[in-house]
Amino acid sequence: MTACQTTSQIDPTEIDHLIDEVPSNARSLFSGDFQQGWRERPELKFMPAHARLYAGEEAFHVVALLADRAIGNTASGFNQRTWQSGDVFEIFLQTDSDTYYEFHVTPENQHLFLAWTSELFEAVVTKQATLEDAMIDDPNLLQSKTDVRPDENLWIVRADIPYASIGFDPAAEHPDLKVAFARYDTTPGSKDEVLSATAPFPKPSYHYRDAWHRIAW
Repeated sequence: MTACQTTSQIDPTEIDHLIDEVPSNARSLFSGDFQQGWRERPELKFMPAHARLYAGEEAFHVVALLADRAIGNTASGFNQRTWQSGDVFEIFLQTDSDTYYEFHVTPENQHLFLAWTSELFEAVVTKQATLEDAMIDDPNLLQSKTDVRPDENLWIVRADIPYASIGFDPAAEHPDLKVAFARYDTTPGSKDEVLSATAPFPKPSYHYRDAWHRIAW
């Protein structure tokens, strides 16, 4: 199946404004629109989004703009199951051949932080472990701010992931560095959820790392 191609409908001036908040010496690592790679065409309720990743001196910097007709998430605290309670923006970051992180940010700027290995993910899938086994207890690991604009059907995320918080050495080589951005777009009162991501997933499974974007470090 050919990955569906989508055109970002995000106002480029909004992206430029957010880039101004990224340190001027940060290096651009990735920029991409969201898609539904497992479909020939996006479903009717699909809304466009765009995400970018930068490398600063001390942290990764993420910028995301997400078009959304009904913005909100009822998660009210740290490390709740955000994908079950509304809209969420997700950052997936692989730092070596078998360690990767999953960071959730809701429109209300609530967070869920997870650290994975292949073994742990399989254990959770087969119910030999629980999601709590993957949770990161540090609520300050990632710093973010959100800007919700319901009149524009848009919400915005700016996030910083300090290298030290994930044991990443920016001076070393990182041949296994990968990234993917994803989202759950939900409608209040409906069980419908629209999944999309920057990576060309052959099925809606965000943990399929073969489809993630490989980053040249």
